[in-house]
Amino acid sequence: MAETDVIIIGAGVVGAVLATELAKRCSVTVLEAGPDERNFSTPIDNYIKGKTPWPEAPPVQGPSKDYLELSGNYPFKTDYLRRVGGTTLVWSGLAIRMLPEDFKIASLYGKGVDWPIDYDELEKWYCKAEKALGVAGDNNDNLGSFRSANYPFPPLHLPPADHWLKEQLEFREYNGQLFHLTNNPQTHNPEICEGSNSCSPVCPTGAKYTALTHIASAEKAGAKIQAKSVVYNINTDSANNVSSVDYLDWNKQSHNLSAKVVILTAHAIESAKILLLSSSPTNPNGLANSSNIVGHNLMDHSTAHAGGFTPEPVYPFRGPNTSAGVDIFRGGEERTKRAAFRVTSSNHGWLSSKDMQAMLVEGFKSNQNPADVRQECANRFNSQISFSGLVEQLPDINNRVSLGQGRDAMGLPRPAIHYDLGDYERKGQNALLDCQKWMVTASGSTLAHSSTSPDLQNHVAGTCRMGHDPATSVVNSDLRSHDHENLFIVGTSVFPTLGSSNPTLTATALSLRLADFIQQNHLPTLEAEN
Repeated sequence: MAETDVIIIGAGVVGAVLATELAKRCSVTVLEAGPDERNFSTPIDNYIKGKTPWPEAPPVQGPSKDYLELSGNYPFKTDYLRRVGGTTLVWSGLAIRMLPEDFKIASLYGKGVDWPIDYDELEKWYCKAEKALGVAGDNNDNLGSFRSANYPFPPLHLPPADHWLKEQLEFREYNGQLFHLTNNPQTHNPEICEGSNSCSPVCPTGAKYTALTHIASAEKAGAKIQAKSVVYNINTDSANNVSSVDYLDWNKQSHNLSAKVVILTAHAIESAKILLLSSSPTNPNGLANSSNIVGHNLMDHSTAHAGGFTPEPVYPFRGPNTSAGVDIFRGGEERTKRAAFRVTSSNHGWLSSKDMQAMLVEGFKSNQNPADVRQECANRFNSQISFSGLVEQLPDINNRVSLGQGRDAMGLPRPAIHYDLGDYERKGQNALLDCQKWMVTASGSTLAHSSTSPDLQNHVAGTCRMGHDPATSVVNSDLRSHDHENLFIVGTSVFPTLGSSNPTLTATALSLRLADFIQQNHLPTLEAEN
């Protein structure tokens, strides 16, 4: 007899939301590789002292400690947290829907692949996800994605810098489009947010959503959250259905837990790693991998940066990290030529502390009046505008996660990443940079820096993609494995394409849709057996 009805692997937002829904009707155990530390006083104190708010917790490694074995022509620099709450502990909180056309770019533009579901199918789940995460947004501006319900919260007020930018640029023409600065939908309660501008890496007031909210709700519903449990194998029975999970505790002792349903909700890199580790004579390529697609089609958003000095103080660093964006380049016929992109207005400037120190030193060395030096530095500091963005990436079978040659601190194979960006994405990067530079100069500001950046945006996706064809996908439209009837996978790993919106809201919508599917199709059987 199974020890629990459902095992959920991963205690980030997707796993936490699923656990909350399913634990109302069945027994649920959530296995999380990292620690369970829910006291925010320590990360806040670390941040104030200039330390990493959420340091890695040995022996579970993350990508910042040479955990990934990298190859390819573009450095896959990414970061994520392996702990209860996942990367929502450090995310910025942006919650933007994909466009309807993002689900069918192959049909519309001959690029990438189509999703096995469309926007209409997911729209009501977007509404539920926005309610679950507490999204604040402007009901008068849908950012190109029609809505059937209002946002749960009104939008946050635009900070002074974005107000100024909007006054300078609103409805001016750029590349045949009327420029429009939108208020970013984000998971910040406007009644609690104090504009500390430290959303990422840590919100000091609790205004920003983290998955710890749903972790607490899941526990209240009866779910068991089991931290420090590093899954390394998923077993199958004689019918090739999943039967149990093997995991290591932090003392490297192996344990086994049986279940009737297993749901993999880990990070896109970790989900692929677990499936590839779970090879057997019956499944020689790994679990759910008869297609040999697991780990392939790795995607992330790339970006570009530009910034400058405004002709008057605009006072950045007030409000959330990023409060506004430009959405007019996310869709349309240009996608036949270059990647879609979204511009984000960064509300935290671009000058580093070293830049400010150098300005002070230079001023004092030139024998200027100290008061004048300080005032000049203050004027520079308060006159910064800065822009980043998200550039979509198409799936490429050569971009992949596989099992590396080295071993991590738990003795398991490290993930090996082979990665590159194609001409399509690089053209999108250049178009983003051109737009950012125009925003600086057209506003009357002085361009001070600009670059396309090898930094990626930590929106990793695509390694276990969904699709109709078992030969080219890992799960079907219901997120059930093509190979195993009682194995489900959900999260950004199942995205067939990425679009140009932050992916957490879409992943949450998919998790709520999956919870409903399991409740309708699996729980009646489980309840009868119990």
